[in-house]
Amino acid sequence: MPNISVFQFGSSFSWTHFSITVLGSVFLCLVSLAVYNVYLHPLAKFPGPRLWTASSIPYFRALLSGNFATTINDIHARYGPVVRVAPDELSYIDEEAWRAIYGYHSGGCFPKSLKWFQPRGNGEVGIFAASAKDHGRFRRAFAPAFTKKMLHEHEPLIMATTNLFIEKLASKTVKKRLVDICEWMEYAIFDFAGEFAFSRSFRCLEREDNRFAIQMVQSSVHAFARVVPARAFGLLWLWKLVNARDPQWANRVKFEKTVREYTQERLQNGELSRTGKEDLVTWICRRTGKGGELSKGEVANALADFLVAGTETVASVVIATVHHLFKNPGVKAKLENEIRSAFGADAEITAKTLSDLPYLNACINETMRIAPTLPNVLPRIVPNKGTQLCGEWIPGGTFVSFSQFAAYHSSRNFSSPESYLPARWIDPVKMETHNSDVFNPFSTGPRSCVGEEFAWTEVRLFLAKLLFNFDLVRQISQFEWEDQEAYFIYKKKPMVIEIKERRASK
Repeated sequence: MPNISVFQFGSSFSWTHFSITVLGSVFLCLVSLAVYNVYLHPLAKFPGPRLWTASSIPYFRALLSGNFATTINDIHARYGPVVRVAPDELSYIDEEAWRAIYGYHSGGCFPKSLKWFQPRGNGEVGIFAASAKDHGRFRRAFAPAFTKKMLHEHEPLIMATTNLFIEKLASKTVKKRLVDICEWMEYAIFDFAGEFAFSRSFRCLEREDNRFAIQMVQSSVHAFARVVPARAFGLLWLWKLVNARDPQWANRVKFEKTVREYTQERLQNGELSRTGKEDLVTWICRRTGKGGELSKGEVANALADFLVAGTETVASVVIATVHHLFKNPGVKAKLENEIRSAFGADAEITAKTLSDLPYLNACINETMRIAPTLPNVLPRIVPNKGTQLCGEWIPGGTFVSFSQFAAYHSSRNFSSPESYLPARWIDPVKMETHNSDVFNPFSTGPRSCVGEEFAWTEVRLFLAKLLFNFDLVRQISQFEWEDQEAYFIYKKKPMVIEIKERRASK
């Protein structure tokens, strides 16, 4: 009987020996590549953890863990304002990097990477993944919907949502005074977003069976973060095979499908919704015949992007502010006094009157500093010709990013960066270090958040009405905000608080 480990092909051939030889060769190649990355790569002059500079595996492992932002913060704290976090990527916390990486240049903006952003399931991109040229089409289509004039016209809708939010919380205090403020804030924000996007509220505040949209959005973002490593290593096919039954991936597919259906239904009504209201789709329709129109697939993708950017970020600011108010009773008391002294009744609270409250605005800024709504990085690629960045020449093809979390938690930019100090935004000269130029919570450049004014209005209204109508007694569920997992947005834990309705608010 022949030896099954030997294949006769002119001479004896051992599969065992062959396997060992191949594996040994692969190992030597990987070691050689790691040595090259650490010592000979064009980015070798930049500091960073040895393992991170040798391979991308630690980078993506941190991304998958949900602790990416805090890990990058630790690296910056150890190695300085510019660090090498992967063989081909640099992370910055210097204000000059904001303008250089995300601003407009004579040759155009730094492009995004296909490792991070690719077409959706319908084969088309959204506003997040759009190229610089295509992003201009999206921006021109949506920007008119976010002007101050349109904000004024949509204030009754925002007000109606916040009032319903307060009404539902008040009904909760009848039987028991414990509420998960995280859940109820999410419900309210999603209801407004649906109405503003395509005149279709998700009615999360009113019905429990309508809250599927929130889970879909959150799972969609988490799945997006998890697929990036697979793209980077060319294993997307394997990732899809392994995760075919994963609930998060299934929810992402369901989310995109649901938004396409809602968008299609809304487009059939033309410029105005069935109720005659203007919404985001209205402005899409008004682009017809003006050039640069969006396809139906692009419209659906853009609205899906809005549902992510316009909900989770706003909810995070409100919830994180409440969290930090409980941690800082003196700040809480001062903010309550400002709001309750400014208004005699709930009906007096408006977007205009709130914009003039300095301590409220300072608290919101401080929340966005200590708990930025997009804690993870937004990488760009240096153009092929290379560029000068923060005094160093960076070769083309290098990934570069600005880490908001690390920048805002650095003593290089802010005094007592781990302390929640709203006063730093009112009288910054009293702070030894206060680098406001580094603070861009809505990003900067041509891809900055078009809905910044809307976000500020929503956050002010929700916070003010909450603190005017209720006494926030205590936070039951205890945790540190930054200990939550973050996959581009925070995977927010339930935040149960005790509240008591105020008689003065009647």
